[in-house]
Amino acid sequence: MEDAVTAKPGFEQFVDWCKAEATRLKEELTALEEGTVRMGKSVANGDWEDITPKHSAWIKQKIVELDDLIITYSFPI
Repeated sequence: MEDAVTAKPGFEQFVDWCKAEATRLKEELTALEEGTVRMGKSVANGDWEDITPKHSAWIKQKIVELDDLIITYSFPI
């Protein structure tokens, strides 16, 4: 466990989380775009609706938001 002297400030931890989450989402988006993974939602009678395009668009928007946060909070002290 890090002590108070070596622990990163909260905003640095936040930036690290944003970077990790953006990386995770980019990997998920790659799998969706390559067709390795599809997203769906259950509808009547055990059928399902393919929501891969909607989910891909949502992921792209989240990546943009995370990249904006990374830029905003990544500044030298």
